[in-house]
Amino acid sequence: MARKPVAVLVAALSFVLALGLAPASALVVATGDGAATDPGPPAAGRVPGAEQNYLDAIDRPDFAAVGQAQCDKPIPDRVGAWMCLGLPPAEPAGGTQELLSYCNIEGCWDVVDSTHATWYGSGYYGYGDQQLGKVHLDFKVTLNGYQTISYPVRFESTRGVRNLYVEGERLYLSATYPGGNSVLGGDTWAPVGPYTVSANTKKTWPYPGYKSYEKTASRISIVHQWTWMDPSSSYPGKWWLWTKSNVAYWKDVGYRFLVDDDNRPTNPSDAGYTP
Repeated sequence: MARKPVAVLVAALSFVLALGLAPASALVVATGDGAATDPGPPAAGRVPGAEQNYLDAIDRPDFAAVGQAQCDKPIPDRVGAWMCLGLPPAEPAGGTQELLSYCNIEGCWDVVDSTHATWYGSGYYGYGDQQLGKVHLDFKVTLNGYQTISYPVRFESTRGVRNLYVEGERLYLSATYPGGNSVLGGDTWAPVGPYTVSANTKKTWPYPGYKSYEKTASRISIVHQWTWMDPSSSYPGKWWLWTKSNVAYWKDVGYRFLVDDDNRPTNPSDAGYTP
């Protein structure tokens, strides 16, 4: 069957939205490296390599990341693959003086103002007695009414990597889910990748970044996860790290960060390895 012109499809979609037959919140577009946009996989679906490990932590409170048990040992005594969180690096270039910051080994959460918040952190990964690389990661969340925009979302490693996937999703917080759970049944989840990235090279989620929209949850957080593989077949498996943003609160004008509160979801960051 012949393809319909793109202009016709766009017009039809606009007409459906205007009639209220499809919610704008369902439209989450991940922009690839090219000029075209890619709507990504079906809602709440998965793609190979995009692990969504933060869902394991949400669904299983006793979840323990593979590879972290080695972090208390000296590197020469480590066995198998490992991924360990490290002390945060200096604030990324172009950072803004924050009104609030909370830093520990998991990274630094900074509330810049009521509509902007950032996170930056680092981790070390390796195999046995070999430290393969150190990663530096960061993202910035902007609140625009009830929409969130994550840009930049960045990854950098001291060692080249392959099959890098970056994910974004909006979570709602409640008494049942103090660490967050997927809004809209996972419809706001979106990945980009896979990418091959050279050593000491920043890889950024293509502009305009990860976007999400939903306006009923009283408290929300944005989670981003990075998953990557080593170029060498001698070190199989996937390393990963995810982090949730500061909590944003529902207001009549949209969501807002509390500048006088370092409130974060429970279990705000984790890292590990998948064989």
